[in-house]
Amino acid sequence: MTPSAHPKRSAYRSDIQGLRAIAVGVVVAFHAGLPLPGGFTGVDVFFVISGFVITAKLLRDYASSGRISLFSFWRQRFQRLTPALAVLVSVVLTAGAFILFPDQQERAVATGVGAMLLVANIVIARTTGGYFDGPAEANPLLNTWSLSVEEQFYLVFPAVVLVALLIARRSAGSRRVLALALGIVFVGSFALAVYGTLGKSGGPELTWLNFYSPVGRAWEFVAGALVALLPTRQVSARPWLWSSSAWLALLVIVAATVWVNSEIPWPGMWTLVPVLATAWILYVGGLHTSGSAQRFLSARGMVKVGDWSYSIYLWHWPFISFALYLGLTNTPWLVVVAVASLLPAIASYYWVETPLRILRVSRPSRMLALVLAVVGVPLVIAATLGHVLPPTSKYQGDLGAANYLTYIDQHSSPCEGALGDLPWDRCRQSQPQSPIDTFVIGDSHAEHLYPGLIDAIPDSNIAYAYLADWPLGAEARSTAVFDALSADPSIRSVVINARWSDNLYGEQEVAARVRQLADSGKVVFLGNDGPFFSFHARECKFDRPLFFNDRCDESSEGFMALREANEPKLQAMVSGINSAHILDTSGVWCTEGSCSMLNGSDLLFADQGHLNVLGSRFLANHLLATDATFASALRRAD
Repeated sequence: MTPSAHPKRSAYRSDIQGLRAIAVGVVVAFHAGLPLPGGFTGVDVFFVISGFVITAKLLRDYASSGRISLFSFWRQRFQRLTPALAVLVSVVLTAGAFILFPDQQERAVATGVGAMLLVANIVIARTTGGYFDGPAEANPLLNTWSLSVEEQFYLVFPAVVLVALLIARRSAGSRRVLALALGIVFVGSFALAVYGTLGKSGGPELTWLNFYSPVGRAWEFVAGALVALLPTRQVSARPWLWSSSAWLALLVIVAATVWVNSEIPWPGMWTLVPVLATAWILYVGGLHTSGSAQRFLSARGMVKVGDWSYSIYLWHWPFISFALYLGLTNTPWLVVVAVASLLPAIASYYWVETPLRILRVSRPSRMLALVLAVVGVPLVIAATLGHVLPPTSKYQGDLGAANYLTYIDQHSSPCEGALGDLPWDRCRQSQPQSPIDTFVIGDSHAEHLYPGLIDAIPDSNIAYAYLADWPLGAEARSTAVFDALSADPSIRSVVINARWSDNLYGEQEVAARVRQLADSGKVVFLGNDGPFFSFHARECKFDRPLFFNDRCDESSEGFMALREANEPKLQAMVSGINSAHILDTSGVWCTEGSCSMLNGSDLLFADQGHLNVLGSRFLANHLLATDATFASALRRAD
């Protein structure tokens, strides 16, 4: 978000500051959980404004001196944007060293370094994932993606303008040449943005054209740039018509914040709505400054918030992200936190942004020293704090499903033959080129049983298949899958498990598959799953400097109520089938009114409900020791 700036009062437009105020307001409201699901479109408004302001300035410079100084332009951009960003990154990384867990610290540090090197958008796309995905909430520097997109635009765009103007230097129609060049960029970037949305509708996953991409965002800046090329002669005819059209455009922008949501591919075709509305307001404001819409946008309070908008944008999200992390998830609390973030934002505006913006630095050597000082401080903090104040690990056991998936990959092979060709999400077997003895199937709560079983029974060939969201989400392909399992004579036992919900979902599907497998001569074990904790296993594993309470267990009341509700349904699925049994995968975790993630010094859970490798081994050994039927069925191949 470009900070407000008016180096020449004659070029200053107060209505643009009001438009910035609206843009930052809807973004903050969206992040605070207010009912504006499309509040993120405020960023698109900012992009259009930036394109307009920057192009107007470049044209003024060229008109007054006949040249565009790229060094001067980049120096001014650096002084306007980077010092305030550097302060924010330094504060967030320092606070994160006391508050965040190691994986979250690593993500924040990577993003902070990326922000200082103008590539936060790329880092976020690779480490945090989608803007609307769960992990994004835990990245307190998520909002820096848009700054990097702007800065990448600033690196390239002035050169494009300069080249176009130089080509047209001898022509009276230099603006037409520039307009043609920008028009080509607009069409190309917009087409790529729309093409990139195919990744959400079954097409190729184009990561270089995703939400964070400068390639798919350039057209938004160019939309503002094209407005800057239009005549700005004041008009007096039909003032009510100009003012009404500006109000209508404002209404469209606000309506987009209510109508747009995270399910709409963005940026894409629908992004035209707020972009064109913003462009129209900028155009009307240049032609008709006395309209009521322009007076509204130029109101003192609106202008002041617009002046602060860059700092507000910087500071609000880290405050909200830390609040979410600390459990303040209710909207009223998030609104309070967002309001509290105004204090450092306003301080940053007056004590950092404004003084550094007007600082005179003309010599390249001094500018280099300023760049090294501003960029260097957060980079040094990023390099040292994580090593000085890392959370202390208290227990053995890895976190995250990726760890047990890595273990599975290292200790098993892809399924072979006909089974390998089935529509699994993942399928592995413990012994290659060998008939399968036991098959584990279900969602990820079946998958996390596999590492322990292959370790406990190394002489058997045990395979597993992961079907995302089964039995509800995979019904369309389950017929082929279970038909193949039933027809394979080498498979003698099948273990089924899933994360059963409050109302056991896919009940008829599960019952039908248990019956099908049993009828084909398999011994079937239907797991009753395990607890799903209200906190992540990292809260148990680590000690953090500002947190003194261990959290490794919680009351078993909720889990036992769920188990009691589901148990009769599971029992009904195996009732009357001699070769079908309930596998008690849940009973070992909870005793004396409490469910625990620990066994001595071992942490057994990878997150809230998935077992890590230690937990999978612990459960497998427990089942084999306490369930004679299960042990007999799985060890028949020994």
